[in-house]
Amino acid sequence: MNVKTIKILAVLLLLAQSALFGQQGSSFVKTKGALQNKALCGIEFLNETSVYINIASITSISKQVYIAGPLEVREFSIDTNGNSQIRIYHASPIDAQSQLNAASNKLPGEAAGRVKPHLETAVDKVNAAKEKIPFAKDAEKNASLAGVYKIYPSTTHSKTLEFAVASKEAFEALYKQFQEAFSSNKSELLSSTLFKEI
Repeated sequence: MNVKTIKILAVLLLLAQSALFGQQGSSFVKTKGALQNKALCGIEFLNETSVYINIASITSISKQVYIAGPLEVREFSIDTNGNSQIRIYHASPIDAQSQLNAASNKLPGEAAGRVKPHLETAVDKVNAAKEKIPFAKDAEKNASLAGVYKIYPSTTHSKTLEFAVASKEAFEALYKQFQEAFSSNKSELLSSTLFKEI
């Protein structure tokens, strides 16, 4: 298999995962004092994956939203002074119509009129492509597909731990907890706390 084929397969698997996650939904339950070690906080994700973080080792927290093929990806990273990075993300199929509206609103009136038919054609093609992914339509039947997909070496990064969150709302809520604790320098907000995705 060539690199291009591998990348296409990885995107299709992520699209299937996001379709599954979109139907499952999730949230995080926060339990203060769940861990005996006050220097740690933990996150337990669906599919029996987890990470435990030494709070004092966190050097930065970042968040970004970007488009990757047919997906909109929301990602936040937790960097640690142990030279490792924890990436937590939620991927969902691009809402092509909202992308079209956003693009149209940024263009001057005359340009928008000329470009809009081409953008609508692109939206139709994106929606048609989504319909052609057979396993994205039956989430319950394919629930075991939900998870982080890595194809060595093209999607594997040294010293990076990756975790997928099932819903955008759960992702945003988890990021807010870490962002508030880090930016206010109140590590006690995370101390001995376990976040469990349900």
